Amino acid sequence: MRSCAEQGYEALVNNYIPNELAAPLPGNPLDPNSLRFQQLKSEAAHLIYRDLIKNESDSTWRTGSGLRHLLGYGGQF
Repeated sequence: MRSCAEQGYEALVNNYIPNELAAPLPGNPLDPNSLRFQQLKSEAAHLIYRDLIKNESDSTWRTGSGLRHLLGYGGQF
């Protein structure tokens, strides 16, 4: 039998994220003032950022300041 935490995680990953949190927002995707347009713009920026990180060489991450050096902002954690 699975724990409540495991059941909650499964529900989050298999239902809530794909069906609720990633659901299209209302509005015309061609209207820059609509929520849907802003959602699509954010998704595109996320994919570009993710690809930038994925395609960067390992040497970028060795110093501990890879993204700060690459993007010009951020700080130590």
